[in-house]
Formats: sequence, C-alpha cells, structure tokens
Amino acid sequence: MNKFLIETITPLHIGSGRTLQGNTEYLYFDKSKTVSIIDEHKVLKIIGDENIDRWVNIIEKGDNLLDYLIQRSPTKSISPSQTDKRLLKVKGNSNPAFGKSGIREQLFSGNGQPILPGSSLKGAVRTAILNQVILKSPSFANRINDFKEVYNGRVKYKGVQLEKKYFGGDPNHDVFRLLRICDTHFNQTECILAETLNEEGGVQKIKQSVQQHIECIPANQSALCSIQIPQDLIREIEKRPSELSLMKGINSIKSIPIIFAQIKAHSKKHIEQEIKKYELLNLPHQADSYVEILKDIYESYQNLSENQCILRVGFGTGYLSMTGGWAEEQWKKIPNNDYKKEMNDLATAVRKNDRYNGMALPKSRKIVLGGIPLGFLKLTLFTADEATQWEEKIKLQAIKDEAKRLKDEQEANEQAELKATEAAIAEAERIEKERFAAEEASKPEMFEGKIKKGDIIDAEVVKVEGGKTATLKFYAAGQETNTFRKINYNGIQVGQIIQVQVNNIAGNGAIVAVEFKKFK
Repeated sequence: MNKFLIETITPLHIGSGRTLQGNTEYLYFDKSKTVSIIDEHKVLKIIGDENIDRWVNIIEKGDNLLDYLIQRSPTKSISPSQTDKRLLKVKGNSNPAFGKSGIREQLFSGNGQPILPGSSLKGAVRTAILNQVILKSPSFANRINDFKEVYNGRVKYKGVQLEKKYFGGDPNHDVFRLLRICDTHFNQTECILAETLNEEGGVQKIKQSVQQHIECIPANQSALCSIQIPQDLIREIEKRPSELSLMKGINSIKSIPIIFAQIKAHSKKHIEQEIKKYELLNLPHQADSYVEILKDIYESYQNLSENQCILRVGFGTGYLSMTGGWAEEQWKKIPNNDYKKEMNDLATAVRKNDRYNGMALPKSRKIVLGGIPLGFLKLTLFTADEATQWEEKIKLQAIKDEAKRLKDEQEANEQAELKATEAAIAEAERIEKERFAAEEASKPEMFEGKIKKGDIIDAEVVKVEGGKTATLKFYAAGQETNTFRKINYNGIQVGQIIQVQVNNIAGNGAIVAVEFKKFK
C-alpha cells in the first residue's frame, strides 16, 4: 500500500447521521465557548445515583441540566471537563446553547477518533476522474437520451447509466472496484455554524432558516491515509474503452501522480469557475472572505508538486463538487440542443422541492466563519521513508501531548480538590458562625432605661406550676428581685429564655402584668 498525507485546508464535516440535542446530549459553557458532549458516568458522579430520576425529570420537563449540576456541585461551579465525553471549542460568535437546533455530529470510528471514511474520499476521487474522462471523451455524456427518462412529466437523469459507459457495466466490472482507500483518522473536532449563501431574485443573501451548527475536523489538521491500486485493477482498465487510456499504469508509485494530476486539473478548474461567478457579486458581510479564500487556494496550485493535489470532500461542498458540474459545460456544445431547457430539467430533477424550479443550479453555497468554504483537502503522496518519518514524528508528538494532558488533568484535579476543601472549610465556618450567632441571640439581654407599658423585655423561666403557670425573672434594670408568677403558656419549661410584653406597672415601678410574645 502507498501512503499519502491529508491536510485540511478548510474545516471538514462527514456526518454520522445524528443531530446532538442540547441539554440532553451536550452542554454549552458560554464563558469558555466550549461544548461538552455529555458523559453519563461523569454526570452521575456529580448528582449521585440516587438522583437519576431527577435527571430524567429535568430532561422530560426541559429544565436546564447545567443549572442543576451547578446546584449539586460542592463548589457551586462546573467545568466542561467534569461532564465531557469529548470537548468541542466553538469557533466564531455563534451560540449552540440549550434550546437551539442542535449540532450535526461528526462521524467517529470505533476507537473514538473523528474519521474521513475511505468511501467518501474514493467517491470524490471518482467524481474528479469522471469529469476529466468526460472532458477528454464526451461522446457518452452528450448522448443525453441514453440516461434521461421522463415519467409522468418528471425528468430523471440516471447518472449510474452514464458511469457504466466509462467505468464498467456493473459493480463487479467497475474499474474503481479494486481501488482501495482506507479510512483516515484525525484527533480533534470543533463546533462551527454553517450558513447558506443563497441567491434570491438575483441577490445574494444568507438564508437564516437553514443555519446549522456542525461538529467538524478543523482546518490545518493532518493525518496519514493508505491507498492501494492492485494489478487486478490495471487488467480491468486495459479491457475498458479508449476513454480510460489515461488511467493505465496507475498501480505504481510513479503512476499515482497521474490520478493526482486529474484531481488537480478538475479541482483547479472548479475553483476558477467559482471565483469567476462570485468575484463581481455584492456578497453579504457573512460571506466577505469567500472569494478571497478561494483565490488563496487557487494560488496555492503554483506550489504543488506532481505528487500533490487538492480535492473537496464532505458536507456542504454542494452540487458542483458532488457531480463535478460536467453537464453545465458539455451540454452547451451539443448541436441543436436546447441548453437552457436541459439545465432547467436537470435542476428540477436534482431538487426535492418544486418551489425552487426555474432557479439557477446550484443556487446556494455552504460557508462558515465569514465565508470559508467547507471540505478542501491537500493530498501529498509519500514515499515509504517519508511516511515512516511522519508517523514517528506524530507518535512523539502524541506522547508529548498525552504527557501534557495528564499534567493538566492532574493540576485541574488538584485545583478542584483545593476548591472543594476551601468550600468545605468555608461551609463549616458558616455553620459555626450561624450556630454562634443563634446561641448569642438566645441569651437574655438586660433592658436598660425606664420600663413603660408595651415594652418588650427578656425573661427567664425559673419555676413552672401545672405545666403552664411560670414564675419569671425579668432582665430589666431595677427588676432583678421582682418575680411574676401568672404567665400561662403550654409547654413552657424551666431555664427557657422568652420575650414578654409589659402590660401593667405598679406605682413603685414594679412589673405586675406581662404577656408572652415568643421564645428567644
């Protein structure tokens, strides 16, 4: 097997088919702009197994799970790493918080790494090669009626029938059958908002109704991929028509650049057409950088070697990238063909919604972060030695990264333990303070000054008769030797401090009647 390096020029999304829901499958931490894909075991560790029913109830009622976790935490705070299966940094100013439309999940392998499946990459290679083959020999592609059907007034184009003419009559004889491209494993993902640049009435707008947060492999990531072109494939190619002569001899390292050259030519032409379409248009501010980024990618072709190419793959790459757009160019050249009608028929055939009939094909583009197009990859064919050196370099970096991760995790755990200890100490001090304050508040206070009717004073129960008739000692200046025996209150006990209201005072100033107000 030969190996080549894949570098993401722009973010790449290959969907798993799932949309993660906020508050159920992920939490959003606004302060750090981080999404935590929920690890159920970590959440249970915070709330306790005994509160799992409460967790379920929160989900069912749509209450905020993060608020509850903060409430249950001893430190009254939660960090993303305390809840995560994996973490996603949110790029840009978007907010995938609870209550939003969710996040399209990236496809992951069984070992937990985000992947670019070999089938996705192979499909993009097949599209590029098909377009180049049609460009060199368009005869089959120009026989529109061979793969066009009209049923109940609805036009259908069967691209599979066309591909059979170029690549083989059935799956067992398809020349790409034995082209083997392995899955490519990356190491991280991020969350970004994908927006749609849409043409409406000749004006370019951002279509707000189809915004979608996606989990994607970031730009500037790299991973090694394997490709194999066995001798069996070469023998199959040699049986095919002359249209495939350009593909002969691609089984060796020297011949793989022939495939790369076809990809390079196809992608360069596609980017050139895209720049030409948009560079003179007035784009909304959310797409300000779209044309400039395409120009940067286009200019990078000058530095590509014969062992390098640029290919576009995955979600949001659009109709032209998925098909190569060969029909738009080739059908213009067919004599006596109603090109405009044919393109309208094609647009109607590929769209699921009739309300877009009559509009340009394609009429929209997916962009992120101010106009970045999705899915552009740089492929570099490696020799065996280059592949080994790169793998060794990555392994060494992985060891360093893991050491750093463990160190950071240890420091974070130590910090969390310190905060938990400080919180426990603070809580104990608060409880003791409250206890002392309550104890002080229950002690009797001496009433200073001249007693008058209506004053509230402290008194101590010194004797109880019949369970409710108490003899009181008053805490008021001049009343130290005065006792009063006719206050009635069920359950009153000797030694209790109570507060009473003075209702009557004798001529000599002695208290002669009081009324129970409350226990102190």
